[in-house]
Amino acid sequence: MVPLKVFQNRMFSGANLLTLLLYGALNVGLFILVLNLVQVQGYSQLQAGLATLPLRCY
Repeated sequence: MVPLKVFQNRMFSGANLLTLLLYGALNVGLFILVLNLVQVQGYSQLQAGLATLPLRCY
């Protein structure tokens, strides 16, 4: 899909790495939030899923 030669550009590779780290951090944060809602706050799995639904629609 994308020629591998494009990744020789440092700006392109840096932007892709930054995007990967950003979305990784967002997903880990959302995972920890759901775990907190279920284990600490006492929500059911359905309630925790519904509570985080607006965050997933970005």
